[in-house]
Amino acid sequence: MSQQTSCPNAQLRWCNNQPFSTQYEDVYFNSENGLEETDYVFLQGNSLTERFQTSAGKNFVIAETGFGSGMNFLSTWKLWQEHAPENARLHYISAERFPFSKEDLQKAMQTWPEFQPFLLELIQQYPPLMSGFHRLSFPDSRITLTLMFGDATNMYSQLTARIDAWFLDGFAPSKNADMWHEDLFRTMATLSHSETTFATFTSASKVRKGLQAAGFEIRKIPGFGPKREILTGQFSSTQPVNTGTPWLTLPLPPAHQKHAIIIGAGLAGACTAWSLVQRGWKVEVIDQHPAAAQAGSGNHQGALYAKLPAKPISSSQLHLQGFLHALNFLQSNIPAEGIWNQCGMLQLATTDKEKLRQEALVKENQYPEALIHAVESSQASKIAGQNTPHSGLYIPDAGWVSPVRLCNYLLQHPDIHCRFNTRVDKISRTGDNWHLYDNNDQLIASSAIVVVAGASETKRFEQLSHLPVKPIRGQVSLKQATSEAPVLNTVICGEGYISPPLDNQWCFGASFDVKTPSDEIRAEDHQSNFKKLQDVLPELAEHFATQTESPLGRVSHRCASADYLPIIGAAPDYNAFISDFDRLRKDSKWQFDCQAKYHPGLYVNLAHGSKGLITAPLGGELLADILNMTPIPLEKNLINVMNPARFIIKNLKKGTI
Repeated sequence: MSQQTSCPNAQLRWCNNQPFSTQYEDVYFNSENGLEETDYVFLQGNSLTERFQTSAGKNFVIAETGFGSGMNFLSTWKLWQEHAPENARLHYISAERFPFSKEDLQKAMQTWPEFQPFLLELIQQYPPLMSGFHRLSFPDSRITLTLMFGDATNMYSQLTARIDAWFLDGFAPSKNADMWHEDLFRTMATLSHSETTFATFTSASKVRKGLQAAGFEIRKIPGFGPKREILTGQFSSTQPVNTGTPWLTLPLPPAHQKHAIIIGAGLAGACTAWSLVQRGWKVEVIDQHPAAAQAGSGNHQGALYAKLPAKPISSSQLHLQGFLHALNFLQSNIPAEGIWNQCGMLQLATTDKEKLRQEALVKENQYPEALIHAVESSQASKIAGQNTPHSGLYIPDAGWVSPVRLCNYLLQHPDIHCRFNTRVDKISRTGDNWHLYDNNDQLIASSAIVVVAGASETKRFEQLSHLPVKPIRGQVSLKQATSEAPVLNTVICGEGYISPPLDNQWCFGASFDVKTPSDEIRAEDHQSNFKKLQDVLPELAEHFATQTESPLGRVSHRCASADYLPIIGAAPDYNAFISDFDRLRKDSKWQFDCQAKYHPGLYVNLAHGSKGLITAPLGGELLADILNMTPIPLEKNLINVMNPARFIIKNLKKGTI
């Protein structure tokens, strides 16, 4: 299982603007005819011109084993622009163990002016060098790029996709023996179908025999330049793969007309709707409140950051990947004015325990300094713009978001229709459609695809009542901003959080109460929020103490799961799971040879807790890709930790159900 940490970058030596790898003692490309070789080996080798021309209405998926300088991707992008129909979409997936920095990428490709418009867009979204999956989207070109930083075999073993064409690139087997081995070829086979092709510059017998053993038919053709032969071919095997754990296999969606109903207009619902309409869907969003984001997503401001542990685990990997995705999503799609601000964030060590945790994080050195680094109290005070007595960690790319405004912006899309003041009390499926009813059994709407994103209220639906979700009460305090208040330049997090004021209003808090269902504003919660603020920013707290007006406040109930991770995916048929996987009560490692049963067309996206700003955008992409059967921007192990069926399987193994 991969853990998302800083990734070693390519070590380069330059000669006439040509990059040379000191790790593999070889050139990335020939500056004189590198483009011609890419075109001959990979583009012509996979017959991409003809296949692009006939891809109308399709998703075409290319997978590459070495991103390197990006030459193959940029060449493919150019070819796609020239030959693909307007209603086709390209998914390009590439693994890279030693990625280039932004600066090196730009330097390597500056020789070719025809790439510059594409290169500029790539550089703008190019991710930090962190291991794991990174999704980049270029909607004007109808291209999605998934960069996977890490070992090719490990990365592709974590990928969920159906590949149409393989670019087997990277340094030659004699230079990079670790990549060209049977595990990679077997992994390729699990991601291929009967029309999948491949092309590679090498004709080494190790590669040829490995591909043949994995089920690929091999064709030798004349090589480029001085190379005698190269290999191309097609996948010929159709043997299904049995995992033994069918609940971890994503079910295929039922037939649909690219129309969905989403119950819930908070962050989860709005992000899901946005991701679907980007893929040509029509979406109806139904919410019981009078407007969007009136429940858990309704606070004035929220902190946009990920709290990282010293040693990464699955949950932190998900949160970090969600944070990086959310940043790219906001930067690429959302105007910053009044909706979000990338002002940075200070995570202050207000307790001895937190100080030790932060010291361990720095010592482990798992994250690049550009992402997060330690600061002393004097540095923290300078960054904040006012004095704080604590040292801490600084995340310069973090900031704040107005969840309400973000939801409203996303839901303004012309292909999203919102129905407010409409409460759904029951859902049932007859024929090919789900039907939504109110408490008088009056039909509200119908669709083949329904996504429930209604937080804890999800439990009122019989099909989802088994999901272990719970509301967690949180109260924020609001104070009017005045010109006399000390300046705050960045988000501050300690035991609570506070952001720079928005619309002349400070927002700080928040309480965390799993026992109280009340919506009533409580004075003791205001006092607790004030005490947390006083600890981190005594000057601002003193200013607030001089004001005679009592603070305003807002109470919301975050929706959390039993393990505090989101619940995203297809809704399992609870009774069928209990029956089909009953053997787990006696043998938790039993290997099953069957398919898991789900409610066809019913999906959930909920339980984001207090981290919806970093998990909801990625969750929306996950669901949209599941429904479109397109490559998923998350490792399998991260999809699995959010699997709605995980609680049933866990309880069967424990014997508690």
